[in-house]
Amino acid sequence: MSTDSVIISVLDVCHNMVRESRRKKMFLLVFIKKEVIVPHAEYLAMLKAKQAEEILHQLEDMVRLQAQGWSFQQADWENMGNVIRQAGLGDSIRNALDLARERAIRESSEQQVVRLVPAAATSIQVLEKVTCGSEEKCSVCLEEMLTGSQVTQMPCSHVFHGDCIVQWLKTSHMCPVCRFKLPTT
Repeated sequence: MSTDSVIISVLDVCHNMVRESRRKKMFLLVFIKKEVIVPHAEYLAMLKAKQAEEILHQLEDMVRLQAQGWSFQQADWENMGNVIRQAGLGDSIRNALDLARERAIRESSEQQVVRLVPAAATSIQVLEKVTCGSEEKCSVCLEEMLTGSQVTQMPCSHVFHGDCIVQWLKTSHMCPVCRFKLPTT
């Protein structure tokens, strides 16, 4: 039975109770308990993954505390190495730290959200048109800009083909070379 059908059933019961009692209002407290049945092998894998995560957090804490001046005895590090091996996290503390580093990199890349914000139309319109003094490549289209041709200059002094930088600034308010920020809308 889906959540929606449970809610509909509860509302139907409430509606009938209100109609029968001829009340205008009714206080009702409903608890819904959801149970999920997981195959035993999958449950054991979940427990093992949680245990591995806790061990990696403990190891990270030990390393962080040691960097802050705490001193651990050799037996503490040996015990941590044994726990790591028993949990299947590698043959050494170094292997477990590599796993923790990979996890941290993966989590940070998953959380990173790139949001492109276009430049304000007035900022684009007031960009200075200049004559290209030397042969350079446009950083947007990567084609040569001929000496003596008219190009568009950003406030940061980088130059581009006019059409290229206008298209760029319609999606991003930053210079494609140095990330200088133009005003946004």
